[in-house]
Amino acid sequence: MNGPKVSIIVPVYNVDEYVGKCIDSIVNQTYKNLEILINNDGSTDHSYEICKKYAEKDNRIHLYTQDNAGAAACRNKMIEIATGDYILFADSDDWILPEHVERLVTLLEKYNADAASCGFKEVRRDIEFSTANKKWKVLKYTGKEFVYEMTRLTGYRCVPWGRLIKKEFLKGFSFPVGRRLDDLYAMPGLMVKLNSIVYTNEPLYMYRYRAAGDIHSPFKISRTDELDGYINLTRTGLVNDIKPVIRNGALFFVLNYVRFRTLMRFKGISPDAYIAKYLPYQKMYLRYLMTGKICNRDLLFKELIPLR
Repeated sequence: MNGPKVSIIVPVYNVDEYVGKCIDSIVNQTYKNLEILINNDGSTDHSYEICKKYAEKDNRIHLYTQDNAGAAACRNKMIEIATGDYILFADSDDWILPEHVERLVTLLEKYNADAASCGFKEVRRDIEFSTANKKWKVLKYTGKEFVYEMTRLTGYRCVPWGRLIKKEFLKGFSFPVGRRLDDLYAMPGLMVKLNSIVYTNEPLYMYRYRAAGDIHSPFKISRTDELDGYINLTRTGLVNDIKPVIRNGALFFVLNYVRFRTLMRFKGISPDAYIAKYLPYQKMYLRYLMTGKICNRDLLFKELIPLR
């Protein structure tokens, strides 16, 4: 097979309604030199059986299974196993267009970049909503510039899927297990280390919005862990001197702190029992947004608040 090998990592958990379409879109790529790593995260539906049937038909598919530990643990295990020159992440309820891999590999090599990324379409109840203009364009960013683009207030895009990354940059990298929005903890710190990222706004990735999915699910106390993610994002901006990212992290934190307190009171839950510990951060970030100065770096860089 011509061209570098691409390892595509797909964590799978209870998506028997969708996983077939995801795998079909991968095996039918115009780019053929693929290693498809599927990790079943202890599914209790028919997801594993569906994946097994595909693995029996295509020797590029390598199927693994583990006790339920979350998408982060799934991805970490597959990163260690991957033998490709490049790694691409995909979620098992999404799918990619036939030219997705070929387009990103071509862009990465043409522009001598460390990673390539693309636009996407959001799909809700089989209705597609494009997030990109119909006039496709290609842009090249430094790592710092791309982290800002990923975390702009116009839309949260701090995700691993749809990114093609040279494997050498994933040595020693891992997603934090047990954290909500584990991508928010991991991706800014990873992407900022890259020298360059090439991006096309062509929507080659199809993102399926599911109200029952973790990020879109009704409020739970565990969601307060997201606040730690915004603290971590602010730290990334501060350490790497990316002022817009510091501002975005602080603003995301402030808005969600207020939102969580409001939701808790609406549900008859005492916010002080769960998020009072974040009040010093709230005060610090409000002051930063008003003055542009971080007044308590010791607080900002203390160990993240442990999970409950």
